[in-house]
Amino acid sequence: MANSPGAQQNPTYCMLAGALNVSFDNGATWTPIGGGSGGTITTSAPLSGNGSVGTPATIAAGAIALTKLATQAQATVVGNASGSGTVSPTALTATQLTALLNAATSSLPGAMTAAQFTQLTYLAARWENAQEGFLSSKISNLNYEYIKIPYTIYGAKSPLGIGTGDASVQGAAMTGGATSGAGAYNQLTGVLYTTPKTTNFAFSFYGNFPVPSGSNNKQAGFTNVAGSHGIDLVSKLSIDATHLVLQLNGASTTNAATTHVIDGNPHTYSVTWDATTVTVWVDGVSVLAQTTVTNLVDDSLVFYVYSTEAGAFYVSKLLYGY
Repeated sequence: MANSPGAQQNPTYCMLAGALNVSFDNGATWTPIGGGSGGTITTSAPLSGNGSVGTPATIAAGAIALTKLATQAQATVVGNASGSGTVSPTALTATQLTALLNAATSSLPGAMTAAQFTQLTYLAARWENAQEGFLSSKISNLNYEYIKIPYTIYGAKSPLGIGTGDASVQGAAMTGGATSGAGAYNQLTGVLYTTPKTTNFAFSFYGNFPVPSGSNNKQAGFTNVAGSHGIDLVSKLSIDATHLVLQLNGASTTNAATTHVIDGNPHTYSVTWDATTVTVWVDGVSVLAQTTVTNLVDDSLVFYVYSTEAGAFYVSKLLYGY
């Protein structure tokens, strides 16, 4: 670093490390901090080591707080979705993160495909599945069976029968009474309830109750074969001119009007029993809570639909819990 006398003195910057003494032409000497043997850097956690030659400073494993990391965009996960082994992590997109998850199976939680989601949404929207969820929220620990009944007008042009597949599963068919013209009376031959009073039950059916008129009588529900005991929903002018009526038939008959005004349109009608109250629901809304249940009796009951008015009443779906 020699300079001629009188020449412009420009500063010289040097990076010095280790135990190094440096002399300048003007006689100045630079000695590292700590003496000729080299300086010592004092560290504190999470750093360790004195920084001297051969002893580099290191960061303790697991010691860096998350707040010390680079900031990330909202809803960002850092990981490795490169598919090429061990590499530095990057901020993953939602698509990359989904790709890292295992596929959901019957025994393993995981990601659901778009097709699976569509199927699940479709199943949840099906009447029988939606109704099972609804009834289960009211009466727990029941087993449910679903019967799809072909759309046929009771008391009209043809007899009503449940589908062949359902008949095979249920061991039942629609039968009994007149099957054409006025006064059609149809019932499932299979007994669905045997102890409705001592055992909780819940059922739903989908259909339309015609507006009460004249001497016409439209009923649906559960009855014994003799028709003397039952749990019925009734549209009958002589009982109530505007409202759907719950009818419990035992030693005598209890009629209880609901708040549902019969409009002739199709609805989902449900009845639940929890050992204290018979509740009637229309489209998921409670329209009657009946606690007078003297005429609710244990007997072998079948599902039925009855109409004295040709072409006026139908039921197309039944879900019952036992």
